[in-house]
Amino acid sequence: MITGVRQCEKTYLIKEFGKKKFEDIAYFNFDENMDLKSVFDYDPDVEGITNELANLIDEKKITSDRTLVVFNEIQDCPRAIQSLIVFIHSPYAIFI
Repeated sequence: MITGVRQCEKTYLIKEFGKKKFEDIAYFNFDENMDLKSVFDYDPDVEGITNELANLIDEKKITSDRTLVVFNEIQDCPRAIQSLIVFIHSPYAIFI
């Protein structure tokens, strides 16, 4: 998790890191996409969440070990924060 004052290039740094270390980046901003919060309204399941997220980015596949998933402004969705524990304990290697 990256924290810092507003407008200090946190998102830029994460995206640059993702470009260098991963084949793909799936970027989600809770401030800009109101549909994003509904992904986390149901029981947390890594496969279900990643499929729903992929639907939001034009069916772009979120691939284990190859995709960096970036949640910007996640503090706006407490259920998304709670779902992070599911990702941590998942056998899928999804990098968030």
